[in-house]
Amino acid sequence: MAVTVRDDNGVALSRSIMPSGSILNAWHLITCTWDAETGEAVIYLDGLSTGRVKSGLASKFPPWQYPLLIGARQERGNVDWFYHGAMDDHRLYNYPLDGYEVAQLYTSLTGTTICVEYPAGDLNHDCVVDGTDVEILHSAWLHCGLVPATACEYNLADIAPLLTAWLDELGAGDGI
Repeated sequence: MAVTVRDDNGVALSRSIMPSGSILNAWHLITCTWDAETGEAVIYLDGLSTGRVKSGLASKFPPWQYPLLIGARQERGNVDWFYHGAMDDHRLYNYPLDGYEVAQLYTSLTGTTICVEYPAGDLNHDCVVDGTDVEILHSAWLHCGLVPATACEYNLADIAPLLTAWLDELGAGDGI
């Protein structure tokens, strides 16, 4: 599956996507956003970004300057690469959806949960900052790989502000 957008200079911004496992005989939500102000396109598969492409310049398309093709490719006037399968629920918005809005579309249809971005302090990447993350931090606490070993001498007065900032960012209250 590929999504291609051309900017106002005719430059193609293209990104191919392929889900892990088989895309055949399974339902997937494929979403493409285009931000004309930034010239950036983002392609999502099942609510999560697969990557971004950017033209390097903002684009203002005159209405219907380029045709919209869904399920095929147009290359120099020839239409090919036809999609074989079923599609439904096509939506067009007059603004680019952000990653959370795309994730909400997916989860509202599937009843599942997904992690759009890991919060600060989520050391095990489960999308939740909890005691497990504190345990990971604790297990590596004061480990040092610097050479010479004297570079690893810690001064609590130097570390306390860093810990306080980290705990404040996590919303853990009054620091240490």
